[in-house]
Amino acid sequence: MRLQKFLLMFLFCFMLCQINFAQQKDFTNAVIFTPEEGNVQLQEAATVLRDVIREHTSISMPILHEISNDNKPIIFICIDKKESAIPKQYLIALSKLSSTKKDGYKISLLQNKQTILVAGNDERGALYGVGYLLRKMELKPGQILAPGNINISSSPAYPIRGHQLGYRPKTNAYDAWSVA
Repeated sequence: MRLQKFLLMFLFCFMLCQINFAQQKDFTNAVIFTPEEGNVQLQEAATVLRDVIREHTSISMPILHEISNDNKPIIFICIDKKESAIPKQYLIALSKLSSTKKDGYKISLLQNKQTILVAGNDERGALYGVGYLLRKMELKPGQILAPGNINISSSPAYPIRGHQLGYRPKTNAYDAWSVA
């Protein structure tokens, strides 16, 4: 009886893993696209994405400013408010998600185009969207997998995002710094 329960539980877990694996999309040969070459902050978000991916996978994704027709997967990073720089089919996908506030972002996967859209409400929102995407991607040496069902619209609950600078086991203070 115990063996049957164990086998059923193992089979159930195995099936869940297979379903989760099947829902991932391969972005190993993808390119990063930003429509605004002159926007330094947006370029920094694309650079962060490229550098973190390179660090974890040894894959160096090119950052492009014009869409090519070579049918490679695309990670499209843009500002949601600048509609003139975003193709119409991408705008339609982004309009299905709820609106964002300052520092917010929208992320959507277009299944048929094999494109991930990262649209920040502003430049900081684009950077936070890139960070969220990196946390959700599975980065292995030589392979980049993205979740196949990513559709999110997120804005911070408070106007200031906080970051913890140090770590101590019991408090959030860091007292190892001196005046010098």
